[in-house]
Amino acid sequence: WGFSGAPDVLGIFSRSVTIADSGSGKKQVTSTVTWTDTSQRAQTIALTTYLSDWLSATTSPWTAANLAGTLDLSGNQNLLRVKSVGNYAYAIRDNTSPNFVVIDISVSTAPVQVGVLSLSGTPSDITISGNYAYVSSSDNSQELQIVSIAVPSAPALMGTYNASGNANARGVAVAGSEAYLVRTQGGDREFCIVNITTPSVPTLTGSLDLSDNANSVAVSGSYAYVASSVNTQELQVISIATPSAPVLLGGYDVSASSANANTVAVSGTTVYLGVASSLYILNDDVHGTPTIFASLAQGGTVNDIAIMTGLEYLFIGSSYGSGEFRIVDATTPATPLFIDTVDLSAEANGVAYNASLDLAVVANSSNSGEAMIITHP
Repeated sequence: WGFSGAPDVLGIFSRSVTIADSGSGKKQVTSTVTWTDTSQRAQTIALTTYLSDWLSATTSPWTAANLAGTLDLSGNQNLLRVKSVGNYAYAIRDNTSPNFVVIDISVSTAPVQVGVLSLSGTPSDITISGNYAYVSSSDNSQELQIVSIAVPSAPALMGTYNASGNANARGVAVAGSEAYLVRTQGGDREFCIVNITTPSVPTLTGSLDLSDNANSVAVSGSYAYVASSVNTQELQVISIATPSAPVLLGGYDVSASSANANTVAVSGTTVYLGVASSLYILNDDVHGTPTIFASLAQGGTVNDIAIMTGLEYLFIGSSYGSGEFRIVDATTPATPLFIDTVDLSAEANGVAYNASLDLAVVANSSNSGEAMIITHP
């Protein structure tokens, strides 16, 4: 017998095959054979089995990432960093006005600028929490700038925080009612915790000296993780359990490199650190004494890391000339795997993953498409 999709007969036997849906990605297949035996009694036997689309469960669609759309902003200034929530991406630009941009990405093939704002100084990093964007800045009187994005077409500066001294702010993270601001070394404390309960009047909660440039910050639970220029402690782990008195618990020395750590991201107790052209995956189960799971060369400077939480896929913005957007499967942190790359023909300075739209947004150096949308089939 061969399956032809229609009932068939072989001698005294008649067979029919039915196929029915049995949930997402599954089919129920039933083969029924009937015949009449020598005593003229009707006989029937049926066999049921199930087929599943097992390959789709083991193969990520992100193995076929593609550039879906681009947005060319006025002027030639680079996009530096980006975050994305809902139908929008929020990005900052280098040395221009306006330097805060809101982009509608609901149609991935046709992103549209819908709002802009001019912020003083040069912004360096951005994060989103609720109806506010938090921006770190080079402005010596506004190192933290808080922007209302309640109306995406009309972003508005709501409040600022002036950190002591003239050191530039390099990175910002938000958790709950606190913003975590990191700065370059300049005689003042490089790590600041700022209360943002009232966005129009942010106030200092606590601060800490980190001894060198702090370039990026990420927060998980009661701990902050700082990408540092300290050559013996490129990752610094800080207890923020008592916000008014943060404590440096320890860190990790990337002994194979004297380069600075550029960026950091965290998921639970797994820390992802970009140092020069390598990605380091670290385990901070024992807080303050992180150990290495693995490292993976990226071919170019690791500028930014975004996490697809759940699958633990990493979206990396880099300077690698033939694949600036890079995807790493870190589901098993000790054995990370390259999934795919996308050649953007320009350095990827920042990257964000949008979970609700299942796409990535890239802030890059292209003068003809500073914002790029990456999707998959």
